[in-house]
Amino acid sequence: MTSPRRKIRIKCPQCGKKYSDWYRSSINLTLEDWAEEDLERATTSMCPHCSFKVCHDVLVVKNTVAGIVHETVAQRKELDSGIIEEGR
Repeated sequence: MTSPRRKIRIKCPQCGKKYSDWYRSSINLTLEDWAEEDLERATTSMCPHCSFKVCHDVLVVKNTVAGIVHETVAQRKELDSGIIEEGR
């Protein structure tokens, strides 16, 4: 099952300004089909002030020829992490 959206506050690592956004802490691609754009939106945030993109630590589960694979978005892409404050 894919986790529900979680509200977060982010401090941009590039410009230092804070902004609100959301992400999903896990996504199960074995149960649901996700368009690449939707997967990107659920696992990253873009600073509205300077357009710097941060990558959230998200578990992605998917089927492959070798079986079910568990990976984090950080393993999938090389993006800088932002400072996250959850629950705001």
